[in-house]
Amino acid sequence: MKKYLEKIRGVNKKLLELELVVSFQDILCTEEIAKVLNTSDLDTNLKKLNENLLIKRIRENGCYTIRNNSQELVGCIFMHKHIMGRIIVYERVTLWVARKYRGNGFGFLLMAKISAHYSNELIISISSEKKVFENNELLGMKHINLGVIPGLVLRSLQALGKIKNTDYRYYVNTSLFKWFKKMKELET
Repeated sequence: MKKYLEKIRGVNKKLLELELVVSFQDILCTEEIAKVLNTSDLDTNLKKLNENLLIKRIRENGCYTIRNNSQELVGCIFMHKHIMGRIIVYERVTLWVARKYRGNGFGFLLMAKISAHYSNELIISISSEKKVFENNELLGMKHINLGVIPGLVLRSLQALGKIKNTDYRYYVNTSLFKWFKKMKELET
């Protein structure tokens, strides 16, 4: 908790220094979505997303953004809603920060904001980025292996193309971890 608070204080100080504003939104303009989708370091599966589909998901689930004083998009993060059998799981995805603003902890702040916004929901984070692993752990998410995931959810993730190679790690919030444990017990 101490590391988390220290990091948040440092990021908030940098936001003030650079005159940046964080907010929850349910719409981004087409140009902003294109900017995020065309960023070269995004996952190739994400690049395949249709702009209209992403606009629809943002309208349904919202997103957190960071903007400068001229309202230019500096960073954003989205949630994707997946219905898996009888449960709804939100996947924290599409973390993006403009290159010139990277290294300031803004990605962590966006992850923290959207996780707090969805704190009463079941959340999963799938990534191959070491920095995202570290941030997930600071946010209290639990690293799990595929063996912990109940069959129904695992099959749903496979159908969505979310089961990746061994470079990817899966993190879940406490609520989803507890649900997984309960469901695995019922499977045996």
